[in-house]
Amino acid sequence: MYENLIKSVIVDNIEEGIIIFDTSLNIVYANNRCKEKLGILDENIIGVSLFSIFKSVTANESHIIKVFETGEPLIGYYDEIINLRGRKVNLFNSTYPIKENGRTKYVIDLYREINGYYEMENRIKILQTDCKNVEKSNINIRENNGTTFTLDNFIGKSKSIKELKYKINSISNSDSSVLVYGETGTGKEVLVQSIHNLSKFRSCHPFIAQNCAALPNTLLESILFGVERGSYTDAVARPGLFELANNGTLFLDEINSMDIDLQGKLLRVLEDGIVRRIGSINIKNVNTRVIASTNVRPCTLLEHKKIRKDLFYRLNAIFLEIPPLRERKDDIEELAYYYINFYNNKYNRSIKKISNKVMDMFINYQWPGNVRELQNVIESSVGITEDVDIICVESLSDSFLNKLLRSYNTIEILSNDLFERSLNENLAIYEVKLIKEKIVESNGNISAAAKLLGLPRQTLFSKIKKYNIEWDVNIK
Repeated sequence: MYENLIKSVIVDNIEEGIIIFDTSLNIVYANNRCKEKLGILDENIIGVSLFSIFKSVTANESHIIKVFETGEPLIGYYDEIINLRGRKVNLFNSTYPIKENGRTKYVIDLYREINGYYEMENRIKILQTDCKNVEKSNINIRENNGTTFTLDNFIGKSKSIKELKYKINSISNSDSSVLVYGETGTGKEVLVQSIHNLSKFRSCHPFIAQNCAALPNTLLESILFGVERGSYTDAVARPGLFELANNGTLFLDEINSMDIDLQGKLLRVLEDGIVRRIGSINIKNVNTRVIASTNVRPCTLLEHKKIRKDLFYRLNAIFLEIPPLRERKDDIEELAYYYINFYNNKYNRSIKKISNKVMDMFINYQWPGNVRELQNVIESSVGITEDVDIICVESLSDSFLNKLLRSYNTIEILSNDLFERSLNENLAIYEVKLIKEKIVESNGNISAAAKLLGLPRQTLFSKIKKYNIEWDVNIK
């Protein structure tokens, strides 16, 4: 029973859509991802016909029917459908027969949605046409080159950020590969787009970003290098990202998620500037600058063999490191007001300042989510602040206040505002502080901590859960 339940939970929550048809071309199973992408509103779709779901597909075009007829799988092909809500959906499919006694009894279709690829391809074709006339028309290509940010969006006045901005300016016109390291949320893509937009040559050519962790490696390979017509059943010729980003910049985020074998193929392109589409014997020369990033320190990647040494040294021609927000406290206030102005415009607000109390909280908080977390906090605060022009403690979300309470140093700051807070707020702050002290004093032994506090063990557990209390010793 539990085994079937676990299988059901996993299958219904994976990224791939799964749909199974019988020989009558009726549905016998579809997981939740399939229903979502195909626009199926009715939960009970068992027994529904293939052509009721895929209304834009004819019998001659159907890959499901083809697999039933041939008994052979169709692996890794692109498909385009109109779902039941009228939305165009581009898919990367694999279709397999399920046989019994040598005859195909069912066909299972597995797919992932890849709409962004086609939109990107069309946008780049327009950009490439514009680039040919850029000098004559004097148009601003930057608005259409696939970027959102420039160096003006890389906010900060701390010494480390000033030095980083100087490096960005210095390397922008180089053709060398770049490796960027920064924790999640530090602004790696802002930095990379800034490099592209500062380049005199590449800024009017495409900027393409691809998260290497977002796709399975078989699909990532075809996306990067392209596919030749006929390389597999029903394959159509499509350029890869290296071709689409020719003369521009290809940003490979989370490069450490790429399969080691695929890293070897990437290395050949970096060294030779030559791309061969999957299934092709022809080669194409590309002039694409590659910038890669990782949120794991390079020395750790090398130690755990998550990146090839030869690829690392090829990418690491230029190395840039973005410091975490906790190491550049001088930038917090400037960043906070930058996002206040941004969300004032978005939500039609008129916030003018942040209270001293809230700014003290911001400065003393460790920001594990870095700049992205600060941005989210400001967005939430601006969104719920309507009648006043200041962000105060009441403007902060409950989830962020809970994070503050879990920070021992921040609790000390909050306690200094004893006379500015209600009795219940002060009691809660003191209670959290006392519970933490006794748990640490008991070396994580909850029973001993409860005894010191004069509480039943179950009551202490309830308070730990209520306040989301964490500490640095193991529970015994």
